Amino acid sequence: RVIRAMIAASKADGSIDPTERDRIFSRVGDAGLSQADHDEVLRLLGQPADLESIVRGVDSRELASEIYAASLMAVAPANRAERAWLDMLAARLGLENDLTLELDRSVEALARQA
Repeated sequence: RVIRAMIAASKADGSIDPTERDRIFSRVGDAGLSQADHDEVLRLLGQPADLESIVRGVDSRELASEIYAASLMAVAPANRAERAWLDMLAARLGLENDLTLELDRSVEALARQA
């Protein structure tokens, strides 16, 4: 679900640039996914984003925060279309504005260090 959200955020502006793609596949590598899961990621890259499948069943603040933060990391710095997607994602995940601002600052700090 986290990787699905990263892909969706990256697609928000109509295309996935090479940096976004690298960040997605870095997360895939870190997750230790199987070849079948890796193939599923490749399939998802070619399909429209599905916000409903990302937010459905998210039942904890921790998972919601992880999904949002990973999505933000995929597109940092976010352009206007990606920012709109992130705002919609946060709203659908039920994340409070204060929490999203904190996550935004944390991800921006990480992006500056990289």
